Amino acid sequence: MRKITPLVAALVGTGLTLAACTNGSSAQDQSQQVTDTYQQAAQHAVPYPLSQMEAGGWTERRLLNENLLRQNDPNAVHYVYLMTPAAQLVAQWTIKGMVFSPNSQMTNSQSVVGCSTSNGACGVTVDAPGDNGTWGPEAFCYAFFTTSDVEVKLPCNGMVPIEADAPLNIKTQPVITYDVNAAPSVNHNGLAGIGGK
Repeated sequence: MRKITPLVAALVGTGLTLAACTNGSSAQDQSQQVTDTYQQAAQHAVPYPLSQMEAGGWTERRLLNENLLRQNDPNAVHYVYLMTPAAQLVAQWTIKGMVFSPNSQMTNSQSVVGCSTSNGACGVTVDAPGDNGTWGPEAFCYAFFTTSDVEVKLPCNGMVPIEADAPLNIKTQPVITYDVNAAPSVNHNGLAGIGGK
């Protein structure tokens, strides 16, 4: 009795896979043919406007590019307004950098465990601890640093934070105010170069 070589076994497996893909139910095959037909017809009738898109400059990509550059500008100063869903101004701040999520992290958010160094096989993917060594979401949804280096964290309570890179013309007075010259209780100098400092 002859042995089946790995190459033959692979070819047989590929053939079975292809057969399984092409021998589905007739209703599925017919539906796929209809979909392919109308997609081709739509592309023929209204082809993708590549030359016009190139001439127009890919507006959304340009906007995303500008957003990224402004986010990473070390001299950026922004203005944050905390509003209620009814548009009542709760508080406002002048900040350096940008509003960020305390639930973002600088390390992997997931880890693969159960990996074997001998054969390279891996087990399952699990949530990794956050940068502070604990699991689970942080208590706040938004955070930022004021121009006085004070860190402010906002809860996930239905309030709406609005960020702009120029002051907004809001007429109502905020419910909560703060001293712009107040210094933080701790400062690790990690914001050097941000906000013009």
